[in-house]
Amino acid sequence: MGFDRRWIDLIMLCVTTVTYKVRHGDSKNTAWEEREVVADCLGVDQAPNFGKYLGLPSFIGRNKRAVFSYVDDKIRQRIGSWNKKLLSQAGKEGKGMDKGIHWKAWDKLCVPKKYGGLSFKDLPAFNLTMLGKQALGFLTNPTTLAARNYKARYYRTTSFVDAKIGNCPSYCWRSIMAAHGMVCSGVRRRVGNGENTLIGGHPWLPDDPSPLIQTIMPVELREARVVGLIDQQTKTWDPYILNDLFDPDDVARISRIPVSPDYEDTWYWYRDQRGMYSVKSAYR
Repeated sequence: MGFDRRWIDLIMLCVTTVTYKVRHGDSKNTAWEEREVVADCLGVDQAPNFGKYLGLPSFIGRNKRAVFSYVDDKIRQRIGSWNKKLLSQAGKEGKGMDKGIHWKAWDKLCVPKKYGGLSFKDLPAFNLTMLGKQALGFLTNPTTLAARNYKARYYRTTSFVDAKIGNCPSYCWRSIMAAHGMVCSGVRRRVGNGENTLIGGHPWLPDDPSPLIQTIMPVELREARVVGLIDQQTKTWDPYILNDLFDPDDVARISRIPVSPDYEDTWYWYRDQRGMYSVKSAYR
């Protein structure tokens, strides 16, 4: 079985005739000769700039003011093109009090309708929930190229739950870490075989009173996994280990969790019935 030769020829025609432009950094540490060597090896031309994607710069360096200066220029041009009459006090509010616009603070407009507001989006909070979707991907899909790159750079020896912003973070990493607290407080660990869930560091218990173990754990067990609490012969919780390590309240909470040794441990978003993260559920 295979593809028809004509189909293969068409695909190869697309691959061999397309032209690429690669921009190999914009750092002073990268000499022009080295960029030329890379471009020659790849058989591509160096791009003069990174361009834009969805109206935003594809690359953001340290100078944020220079990168987003075009936004300020566009706003000034747009305002300058408006009719001055529309911006005048009389044009806005009218001559009489009854015809004027009743101004409201933005935070009042963001209040839900059932509480007397207009349910406008709180833009900073809404942007944070969108960043949270990217952050959660580092937990649920750690094998993706982006997740592996960020892990190698910022949290090599830990998980994303314990990640720190670090020194000299990139603009993207700083933005993602702005949603770190929100994401980590909204995720829970679904225990399967317990091999990848930390006893004292992951939120894997029912939320009453907290998804974390309340018993003070010894330093020696800081990296211990939940699999050590399971009797591998009966495939159930080992009551002797539980009673030896935990307070009675934690023992009761652990005992209510079903053990699924045939499945791996996974993360889920507890604010959604399906366990799936959405901007809507996070914004609420």
